[in-house]
Amino acid sequence: LPWFAIFGLAISIVGYSFSDLSIVWLVQRLSAAERMAPPLAVCLTYLLCGLVCLPFPSLWRRGRVAAWRYALPHALSWYAAMILLFFCFATIGVVFGNIMQSTRGLISIALGSVVARWGMTHLETAPSRKVLIKRIAGAVLMTGAIALYLLSK
Repeated sequence: LPWFAIFGLAISIVGYSFSDLSIVWLVQRLSAAERMAPPLAVCLTYLLCGLVCLPFPSLWRRGRVAAWRYALPHALSWYAAMILLFFCFATIGVVFGNIMQSTRGLISIALGSVVARWGMTHLETAPSRKVLIKRIAGAVLMTGAIALYLLSK
């Protein structure tokens, strides 16, 4: 890889790491709210992001009602996912939480197969048997790695 790409990758990795660690830090600081700390942390995080975007009207004036209507289901599911992620990191920690996120590979294999079987080939094409076996093998290895990490504690 070119040095510029390696530098960009390193900056991204460090940024994501600090982002995940800051989730735990924020939830711990809000721990007086106990069970409401993770949702409160998500609310504060996205409120801050919204306030940062306010001075840039081009980010919020372009939207039409139809665009907002189509974006709303994605936005709500993302928001729910972030609340669950904050709960996850607060409960089991950043490292194990990120490892557990890799179980989404199992879910995506199953969902991809269902979507392809239902004929929605514009979303997911049916993989060949060989590719499907490779995906399942990878998911099984990831599940084994998760089990080994959990057992090592």
